[in-house]
Amino acid sequence: MLDDGTVLTESVAICRYFEEIYPEPPLFGRTATDRAVVENWNRRAELEGMSSVSDALRNALPMFAERALVGAPDGVPQILALVERGKAMLDRWLGHLDARLLTTHFLAGDSFSIADITAYVSFETANRFDHEIPAKYANVIRWREQVAVRPSINA
Repeated sequence: MLDDGTVLTESVAICRYFEEIYPEPPLFGRTATDRAVVENWNRRAELEGMSSVSDALRNALPMFAERALVGAPDGVPQILALVERGKAMLDRWLGHLDARLLTTHFLAGDSFSIADITAYVSFETANRFDHEIPAKYANVIRWREQVAVRPSINA
């Protein structure tokens, strides 16, 4: 909750708020092109990364029994096949991400951004169902290790 009572519950909204107050270093890019590239990779991290993790997680963990869909009322059963599909889609995303990180330091280029936060959180969430990044994705592993030691990750 903000000092004026405003409640923000979505991570992107919270990051945009903090960027307005503390613009350096920017999480959303400096130029129009930078901002578009950051938005592109953040949406991919949400749609390809986090949604894959969510499918697997919500259909695998006992705590989500009868609550397998985000926002749905109780009584939505888990579907075990969605765990495997989620893991397969996550592996596909890892392939795209690994190729991207072969040519860039961070997801959206040379600067850490909201896209890195979103992707990192998706992999941390995947740990809940014991998913480890396969060794064949060396660029993703390097990136994850680099992000993991940032002071903001450990705050």
